Amino acid sequence: MKKKELIEFLKRNYSSFTAFTSSLSKEASEYSINKKWSAVMHLGHLVLSVKPLVYVFEMEKHSIAEQYGTTNDPPRSYEFIKGFYFEKLKGGGKAPKRFIPTTESPYQTAELCHGLNILVDQLSGLIERFSEEELDSLCVPHPLLGKLSLREMLYNAIYHAEHHQNLIVTMLDDESDINN
Repeated sequence: MKKKELIEFLKRNYSSFTAFTSSLSKEASEYSINKKWSAVMHLGHLVLSVKPLVYVFEMEKHSIAEQYGTTNDPPRSYEFIKGFYFEKLKGGGKAPKRFIPTTESPYQTAELCHGLNILVDQLSGLIERFSEEELDSLCVPHPLLGKLSLREMLYNAIYHAEHHQNLIVTMLDDESDINN
């Protein structure tokens, strides 16, 4: 997937996620069962997850290489990264503490959606600074997947929004099954 497609896919998935979460009633957005995250907590998690990507993409390219390294490995596909992430989750992988939204804070869905959209717009603009080759050669660490190229990290970010939307849909579908 080339840079232009990456940006379009990233914007589309996060726009879909924020539109979906914005459409939920207050009750649905705050619904939780068995200590699972509510929709608004999933939203908070995505905000916490995109912030470090913006930070990395704001860095000078040589600083990324010095701090995190480079790779000459052939780039892995979107489908590979999606499957790799799913397998890690299936194996018990969880979000590190710094990416877990607090339950004490009164989350405001509209504010969080607005903030997430701003972060995704910032990230999309920053991606433009990098060549196709730099997206494949510069690396950053992912807390669950290990060392990924910038392109692979973006693939994961794209799927991340879809994954969390699917979790919310499943939870709310299960809730409606319980109440019927």
